[in-house]
Amino acid sequence: MTLRAGFHGTVGQPSAQVIDGSLNFFQESNPYLEFTPGSDGNRSTWTISFWAKVDPATGTTYNPFTLATSDSYSYQYEGLHYATNNLYYIDYISSGGGANILWKTNAKFRDTGWYHFMAVKVDNSTFKLYANKEELTDLATSTNNGNQSTYWNKGGQKMLIGGSPHATGYSSHSPGMSQFYFIDGLALGPGYFGFTDPLTNTWRPKKFRAEGTTINDGTVWSNSLTTNAGDNFDASGPKVDAFDGDSTDKCYTANNSDGTTQDTSYIQFNSPVVLNGDVEIYVDNGNAVFSVDSSGGLTLLGKNNTGSDNQRVRLGFIQTSKLRVLMEGGSRPAIGAISVDGVIMIDSTTTNLDFGTNGFYLPMDGNSPIGQDKSGKGNDWTPVNFGGSNSLEKATGAKPILNTTQGGTVAGVGVFGSRQNVGYAVTVYDDGGGNKYYIDGVKQATLNGLIRGATYTFDTSDSTLGSTHPFRLSATSAHGTEYTNGVLAVTGTATTITIPHDAPESLYYYCTAHSGMGSSITGITTNEKLADQYASNCVFAAPLVGNNEDVVTSIACTATTHAVTTSGATSSGGIGNFYNGSVKFDGTNDYITWGSAADWKFLSDGTSDYTMETWIRATSTYGYSGRGYILFNTSGSIGSGENGVGFWLSSSALNFHVSVGGGVQTVISHTYTLPPDKWVHCALVKEGNEIRAYIDGIKVATNSSYSTWNSNTPSVTLNTGRTTGGYYYNDGYMQDMRIYNIAKYTGDFVVPSTSPDILPDTPSGVSGSSKLTKITDGAVSFDGSGDGLTLATSSDFTFGSVDFTIEMIIYPTEASGSKILFENDSSGNGNGVILARNSSQQIFFYVNGNGAYISSQLAPNKVWTHVALVRDGTAGTTKIYINGVGDTSNSNDAGTTNDGVFIGSRNSGASLVFGGLISNVRVLKGTALYTKNFTPPTSPLTNVTNTKLLCCQSNLTSGAAAVSPNISGSLNNGRVWSSLVSGPPRKEDRVANAFNGSTSGPGAIPAYPGTLTFAPGLTSISSVKIYGYYAGSGVTLHVNGSAQSPSAGAFTLTISTSTLDSVVWTATDGFNYMRIDAIEIDSTVLIDPVVGPDDSNEAATTFNPFNTDINTVRGQETGYATLNPLKVNSSSDIVLSDGNLRVDITGNYYNAVSTLGMSSGKFYCEISPVRGYSYFGIATGDVVTNTWGGDQTNNTAWVLHTNGSIYHNNATTNGTGFPTPGTSGGYTLGLLFDADNKTMRYVDKGAVSKVYNMANTVDGDLFYFFVGGDAGSYEIDVNFGQKPFKYAPPDGFQPLNDANTRPVKVIPRSDQFVGLTTYTGSVSPQTVGGINFTSDFIWIKSRTHTGWHILQDSVRGFGKILFANDDNAEVGNANDLISDVSSTGFSVNTNYAGGTDTATTTTSGTNSYVAWCWKAGGAPTATNDNTSGAMDANSVSIDGVLQSAYTPSGSPSVYPKKMSIGTKQGFSIVTWSRSSSTDSIPHGLSQAPTFIIQKSTSASKRWQVGLSVLGWDRRMYLELTNPDEDSTSFGYTDNFGPTNTLLRTGGTSYVDGDMVAYCWHDVPGLQKFGKFTANASGDGPFVELGFRPSILWVKASSSAGDMSYASWLIVDGERSPTNSVNKALFANKSAAEGKRGNGSDSYTDAWLDILSNGFKIRYDGTDVNGTSGQTYIYCAWAEAPTVNLFGGSSNAR
Repeated sequence: MTLRAGFHGTVGQPSAQVIDGSLNFFQESNPYLEFTPGSDGNRSTWTISFWAKVDPATGTTYNPFTLATSDSYSYQYEGLHYATNNLYYIDYISSGGGANILWKTNAKFRDTGWYHFMAVKVDNSTFKLYANKEELTDLATSTNNGNQSTYWNKGGQKMLIGGSPHATGYSSHSPGMSQFYFIDGLALGPGYFGFTDPLTNTWRPKKFRAEGTTINDGTVWSNSLTTNAGDNFDASGPKVDAFDGDSTDKCYTANNSDGTTQDTSYIQFNSPVVLNGDVEIYVDNGNAVFSVDSSGGLTLLGKNNTGSDNQRVRLGFIQTSKLRVLMEGGSRPAIGAISVDGVIMIDSTTTNLDFGTNGFYLPMDGNSPIGQDKSGKGNDWTPVNFGGSNSLEKATGAKPILNTTQGGTVAGVGVFGSRQNVGYAVTVYDDGGGNKYYIDGVKQATLNGLIRGATYTFDTSDSTLGSTHPFRLSATSAHGTEYTNGVLAVTGTATTITIPHDAPESLYYYCTAHSGMGSSITGITTNEKLADQYASNCVFAAPLVGNNEDVVTSIACTATTHAVTTSGATSSGGIGNFYNGSVKFDGTNDYITWGSAADWKFLSDGTSDYTMETWIRATSTYGYSGRGYILFNTSGSIGSGENGVGFWLSSSALNFHVSVGGGVQTVISHTYTLPPDKWVHCALVKEGNEIRAYIDGIKVATNSSYSTWNSNTPSVTLNTGRTTGGYYYNDGYMQDMRIYNIAKYTGDFVVPSTSPDILPDTPSGVSGSSKLTKITDGAVSFDGSGDGLTLATSSDFTFGSVDFTIEMIIYPTEASGSKILFENDSSGNGNGVILARNSSQQIFFYVNGNGAYISSQLAPNKVWTHVALVRDGTAGTTKIYINGVGDTSNSNDAGTTNDGVFIGSRNSGASLVFGGLISNVRVLKGTALYTKNFTPPTSPLTNVTNTKLLCCQSNLTSGAAAVSPNISGSLNNGRVWSSLVSGPPRKEDRVANAFNGSTSGPGAIPAYPGTLTFAPGLTSISSVKIYGYYAGSGVTLHVNGSAQSPSAGAFTLTISTSTLDSVVWTATDGFNYMRIDAIEIDSTVLIDPVVGPDDSNEAATTFNPFNTDINTVRGQETGYATLNPLKVNSSSDIVLSDGNLRVDITGNYYNAVSTLGMSSGKFYCEISPVRGYSYFGIATGDVVTNTWGGDQTNNTAWVLHTNGSIYHNNATTNGTGFPTPGTSGGYTLGLLFDADNKTMRYVDKGAVSKVYNMANTVDGDLFYFFVGGDAGSYEIDVNFGQKPFKYAPPDGFQPLNDANTRPVKVIPRSDQFVGLTTYTGSVSPQTVGGINFTSDFIWIKSRTHTGWHILQDSVRGFGKILFANDDNAEVGNANDLISDVSSTGFSVNTNYAGGTDTATTTTSGTNSYVAWCWKAGGAPTATNDNTSGAMDANSVSIDGVLQSAYTPSGSPSVYPKKMSIGTKQGFSIVTWSRSSSTDSIPHGLSQAPTFIIQKSTSASKRWQVGLSVLGWDRRMYLELTNPDEDSTSFGYTDNFGPTNTLLRTGGTSYVDGDMVAYCWHDVPGLQKFGKFTANASGDGPFVELGFRPSILWVKASSSAGDMSYASWLIVDGERSPTNSVNKALFANKSAAEGKRGNGSDSYTDAWLDILSNGFKIRYDGTDVNGTSGQTYIYCAWAEAPTVNLFGGSSNAR
């Protein structure tokens, strides 16, 4: 057996393809791709393959889903479409919506998981549709029309992927599409594009490679064909006919000499290669197809029972080298054709794998521009209406000017690439061999790894250089010709270089006066992820955040900034692309100018190359009269004598013009309408005589034919926002304007986005998890009103004349008046040290009553700036350093005033309160840390020598400190005591007030009515002393659970105790409350390291100056949660869009939840309201099945209201620490949810709120992120991590995705423990296959006729039969019906002594059967049942191992007879004999069963069913429709259910004689037993399971409606392989398929959908979804877990 090159089968399959991302087509902008072939392709043979997600909520519109053609008007011609949850192949759709449907599936595709879709045109008479490798043969419409329309795959005819450019409503509703292939000229099967992963048993992507051949490589296949009688083929059907490519031209065996058919004849194909893939064979009626193993054994693969000859039989994905076609009645053996992976095997034919003329491969994964063909054929597609295509790390152009922190919320330190901007200290020293340069103390250091576009500074101010050793750079040698490109050299100060894009790989540094002093700079590289390689060519750069200044000198050291003048345009906080803000134009009279007109002459002189680029975002009023977008303009009002250029947008076009003395020459005019509320990148490139225009990185227009340029000085200076004549004014936002003196873009490029079109949602998953990079750094956010941090007076902060250093990194957000950064003089007279910032954004200081000393440098708004105040006794100065550069100084020392330390405010927040963020505050006493210019820190500050305070570094607690005078002893060791208090305080009495060191107030009072709980968990102590104040009456104080009785008014309470578990105090109103001022342990008052003042809201945040790693905010490739379209409570008032990440609520009190639930772990989610805000929080249970809101009575949701209160169960929780969301939108709000501890925290502008402890939770509940609407209209974007978060969550909180919700232990291959198979009866014994394990429990039911449910198991012995639909005792003998079980199935014989109609029908050759099979622990082999307390040898089998001795745990009162125990899969079978009414019997499992079925085998007694979700005080009956009987206990007393070791039963007449129990417990990814609440709607409840169910039972457990239909419904994925599921049997009914729950009424309705993560009810009858509010139980066993081993989702269904 061999495998040939290019053959894409499972064996030899390369490892799974890891897909980085997918393209979101489900957007309001109606994005699509278009391509016009240059010539005709193959019109009758082709293959389409792609992976996609669908929108389950899609209505009746025919939405172009994948590949379609289009004319120039309003028709959509031939293509593959998705509508009404069906897959269509359509000839055309008219402008009125009429369609000529060629193929339509009955299957419904409304799963939220990934599908692999394929459409294959084999020839003009054969067409195939596939989903997840399975051919879709159940078609509502199936029509072949020859060559189809005249437009398909035709040269000059436009082709589309996604939406339509012509008609509203014809947009794609695919939230994700990836790996799109079109193979022109070959009909291929699924095996070329995917494979079954043996580790997970799921269908996974595989990259198609146009290499080698198909199965046809020139082999003469017919030479390997034979019969049982040798080469005995009929003369009219020779064997070559099986391999001539014509399936209707068949070979068959010769008849006997008398003309009769050979009864025992067969045809066998002994293939010279392994048939490895999706195999099909054309055979005659009555022919059965087998594989033949090496010993001659046969395995049945398929039959032709259609009644027609020459029919295609799909054998599935197999691996064999021998096929046998055997006659089992009907015609003699015949073969018309064999195909492998869609390719028909043909003699002497070689078919090369190739994409063909119009073939293409679009990865859609973000590693290349959207639409770029990666097949090598050059068939690129044009993206239309897409925006920023990818997240920051994958962009290839238009990177942000400023560094961004955590996904684009704030400007980081320095500029883009600043992490690479390095400073080197240069000195000169003679070590005996002459003077040499030392770089950072290393002699003639060789520098390596510098990056083009980054800036490097060589500090040459050291006195050892002086003027005698000028430091310079060279490109030729260590003493060669000076290199000046990008270099700014100032002798005696520094040599700075922004390395140009064309710099050589090596440079050298040398002394111009002396040889032999320098060395080399090697390995200079280009890395666009780290630096803009064209930075040295940048001549203008305005980030337009915080201010409108040109910051070009921060990008290119040789550039010159241009002064700015702003007229009207305002800073817009919150609405930004990469930063938390932008500049806003009002559309009437706002504009900005820079520099002088002469500065911009090069833009219009005709000789210079350049690039202009910017980001813009229009409002909804853009395009109205007089409102356009002037991007870059130097030509005034456009015409009337002006000179210059203009790059601008009208309401319908992108334009570039050149004005020449009044004449206007339009060079570019590209038809384009700017979409509202979406960031768009525009670029204009001049290179030589060619002008190119780009929109979002795609070249949209070019022109090389235009008149002479204008060399005159432009009419006006560079401006944006208007023409001088007021013809157009900008209406919207702008950010990141840049001009380069080089043609930066030569082709299409990938623009970055914080809301990218490419998302990391992928069908492949990842190996491992998808966790965010750990982020531990932080800062403290101050709101500018009453905030601040303080420390009590300490000698550590009395500086006097000693050296000291006070430093911090600040991020101001406003500049209205002077604001305190650091102060140790509460009087405000400056007698100690005051460090502050004024309204002009300058830093100033006072020392010892002297000042103010004001810096010349600025600390601008919304930029991180490092500030240091240093007393250097040696130099006799106190000096400010700003970003490492020395500034103003004086000679005064600090004096001895010390009233404590105040950070961010004066005297505990009383005045001069800072607004913004402060990070990494460090105070040193005794060390002048900085004595000359230095590079600002790029990592968190540490505890160096003489550090007295180090704080504002935590991202969870504002009062945390690494070093503080309050950190001393074993108790005050840095612990933030206030963080251990739960419950809301009264706003003016925050909990930190109880831990500020004062024993007499202001203290902490609960928000009334309410409670505060301090839970420190202290041990090994002696006493507790509590200081407080008792006002009024009726309030309480408990210590360690014991009530205390403090005296009224101020009190001190001393308690002797060895532990302190809790202190709990209450308040009822403003007159009756308990206040705690301080807590003292063994004479030590508990003090927070740093304390906030009264009534302050400063909060910890993950904003910090150091983290620029995108992976701190962006999850890795896996499947991500979205809003669940299957679980909204109003299909008319809630509209989901943008890949189900935007919700539009237009009614009262409606809501949506996430697709993924959370039961354990820590998760983070963000919302960004576009229009309004109402509720954002956590929900559980069936909250979305009911109208929720208004009175907030619902007990299953916890949400934040606009008033800053948490609403739950008709109650609100007020207090400090919770944000008050705005109602107008334009901001981002985050939510941190700890599912293990049931707590929530909100993140507002990066600041983390207090902890909210959720009430009324239930262990085991699934929790969902929840977005709801109050009365009104709302539009809200939601991000679960598939887009970069705006705010990095604290360490441990993760995106909500498949990888992070996957249980730690999950069953990856459920088919090894539970399975099912269908088969046709036979008049003789037969072996039934299709099971991947040796079964211990088999349940058989006839499908096509009335027949009883037959239950057999390995413990009682196969042949011993019980009937699920009857209470009869056990019948049958050994080996009756099932004679043997094996690892692949079981054998059925004709011996059966049970009576009833099954005696004949079970083995009938005309009936169909289903067998549901479970694996426990293997068959016990003991020949006798136990009759005494001891367990006989081999009477117990555990996980396939017989036990020679077994002693059950739990001290049972009755020992079993036999047991089969599967510990991994949570299933056991136990038999025993009843002893008393209080029997306890071991079940053998590792935990208590959650689902039990038990029955007397020796008496006619009812089947008893118990489920933990119903409580063990009630039971159900398997053979009845009754939901329960008098709430009788399942156990021997009410609520006396099973324990972790024992079953407890016997207290009922139904427990009698010999018994058997089948016991299961929930196992993640394998089985789950629960309940749901009916809503009596065809849009029924969605139940999340964590797996795609293979077998599913549903039963009403409470009475309502017509209970005659409330039977035990059983559905599965074998009998109903596609949705909707409409083939049901009922455990308590003998009826065949097609009958309702009463066993007699026929039905055609669909019951439910089986989904990749659960099931969705689709019927409104009592069978599954009767009266609203009625309770139903379910029992589900898995086909595949929702999340596989690679973090990818299971295949959608």
